[in-house]
Amino acid sequence: MFLKTINLVLLLSALSSGINSETVSNYLKLADASYKEKHYRQALSYYRSAMHLNPDSSKSILGFAKSSLALGSLEDAKLSFLKILDKDKKNKDAISGLGEIYSLEGKFEESLSILEEGLRDEPYNPTLLITRATVYLRMGKNEIALRRLEEAKSKVNSNYEYNLLLARAYTANKKYKQANEIITTLINEYPENPESFLEKAKLNFELASKETNDETLVELMNDSFYRLETALKLDRENVTAKRLMIKNYIWLDQMEEALRLCEELLINFPSDTTLLYYHAFLSSRLNKDDKAADSYSQLLKLEDLNAIARYAAYRFAVSKLSEKHSLRLYLGRNRLEQYKKFIDEYAYSIANFQLHLAKDLIPENRELKKVLIDHYYKFGNRRELLKMLLKYRIDDPDDIKINNRLEAVLKGIKDSLTYKEGLMDGEGKLISGIRNQSEIFLFDLKPMNFLPDYPNASIQLTHAIKYSISLKSSLKVLEPDDEKKVRKALSSGKPDEKYTNAIYFNPNVLNKLNLGRKSEDMIRYIGYGEFQIEKGEIKVNFNLYDRITGRIIENSLFSVSGRNSVGIIATRIAEVVTKKLPIVGKIIKLKSDSAIINLGFRDGIKKGNVFTIESESKEFGDIEIVETDEYISKGVINFPHWKETVGTGFKVKLKFTSKEKEKKETN
Repeated sequence: MFLKTINLVLLLSALSSGINSETVSNYLKLADASYKEKHYRQALSYYRSAMHLNPDSSKSILGFAKSSLALGSLEDAKLSFLKILDKDKKNKDAISGLGEIYSLEGKFEESLSILEEGLRDEPYNPTLLITRATVYLRMGKNEIALRRLEEAKSKVNSNYEYNLLLARAYTANKKYKQANEIITTLINEYPENPESFLEKAKLNFELASKETNDETLVELMNDSFYRLETALKLDRENVTAKRLMIKNYIWLDQMEEALRLCEELLINFPSDTTLLYYHAFLSSRLNKDDKAADSYSQLLKLEDLNAIARYAAYRFAVSKLSEKHSLRLYLGRNRLEQYKKFIDEYAYSIANFQLHLAKDLIPENRELKKVLIDHYYKFGNRRELLKMLLKYRIDDPDDIKINNRLEAVLKGIKDSLTYKEGLMDGEGKLISGIRNQSEIFLFDLKPMNFLPDYPNASIQLTHAIKYSISLKSSLKVLEPDDEKKVRKALSSGKPDEKYTNAIYFNPNVLNKLNLGRKSEDMIRYIGYGEFQIEKGEIKVNFNLYDRITGRIIENSLFSVSGRNSVGIIATRIAEVVTKKLPIVGKIIKLKSDSAIINLGFRDGIKKGNVFTIESESKEFGDIEIVETDEYISKGVINFPHWKETVGTGFKVKLKFTSKEKEKKETN
């Protein structure tokens, strides 16, 4: 009886094993077919089922790893490839897959090391050669990648994947003719393969980035659209094609379609910060404000240091969201915290920038009001301090400290030089026409990359620079209405402006800046430049151009990374610009023993500064500053009979500072 039982168990075990083996085999056939058709999610499911029935099946594990890699699940893929290599150290598919993952993680040395080790055993394995060249291209070592592929060309079977990568290497090395020949051949020979159509679209983008003829540029972008459309018909799940199609849709101004495709991708990649930025940008453009707010919020949670996204979110929140919206409150409090950080570090310009952004976002925040009062008091801004104190007193009319400060400010205004000279009213407001700051127009910074991942980065960065300049008293950007008129006059509808909606510097259109003004009131200074965003670092090459002299009077390079990089770059550029421009004002009032000029300590003027008095390019003599106020100063004119020659409206130009004066007197 015992013997019969054992035989029955063995028989059932054998039958079960046979059923499992057959089921595993069926799953693998289905999985391999799905993988070949690039239905990676389906393939993954079948490979997982096969692994469940037979956890030791190398074929199942390898298929699961390759499908995971194709879907971007790097950790799952890595663990599975390592399992294979534990069983078989020379498995070329596993070596290739692991090398690919290491390179995607930025571990290029580890990637090349494992690939070279595999190639020592089999020097012309096409899988390893293709992966190694891919890694070199990813590293930016384009010449090495091409050289390695060309060296091996005669020693391997030049299959579809190999030739496709060779075309990619030719494109990376700017050998566009050779790349196009290979891609055209592949499209003709393999019309069912989407990758060659995708590569043609990429080549078109590369050619478009260097194209100067507008008609040819439009043709290239339209052809790219057709190629991407074909690639997606052949492979509906091709993520790279979808990403490029989003850019193509934006360039073609098909925003609804771009948003639809973006949302389709976000279903599978909900934490992809680039896709979230596109989604926020497109939703905002299409006035889908709730969607945009959600995407900005999610993006900033995932990538706190993304300065472009943070500044774009600020501008969106101020223009589209209520003051009580959670995103606006979060951004406002964050800017307030950044102000405290920079003020503690004595970085006053950056702190001032952050504080004013907070003021835009959460103007009624009680803590902010208190901080603003302290800030304006510390830096002697009487008018803004008075407005803030009156605002704060509404919240707490019995606050003794506020009432005392209010009384002191009102007294300070009435004791000021500006008020005594009749140039300011009792609320600290200057009489109209006193100030005549130099104006600057900023062309949008031009991206160094074609179709960058942040379509509106040009607009965001340029706005930040304008905003920072607007906080300087000695220089001003155009008034909003003038800005709109100028931008409308300059907008040419050029194809290279379609994607970014920006207006780039062109010396041939500078005459359009005058807006019918008198020649002496023309916009004299122009700012323009280029930028690049790479691995969280923002690089800007900025030029300051003087239209009167026809010279670039300043060229500066900036490179900053981190959460506050936009603000830091903007304030640095504003400081460079204001320091580079000559300090020029005019005499606005003549007295019996002195003159009043329209420059004050907010313009950097100090007691002891000496100015030259000019009119119609003729110099008359000097005026030395003896008293300064916020926006005006009093000076003594140091040459005889000045009352007979000097009049109001005469120009004054800084000759030397008080320190330079002391040095001259010492020598």
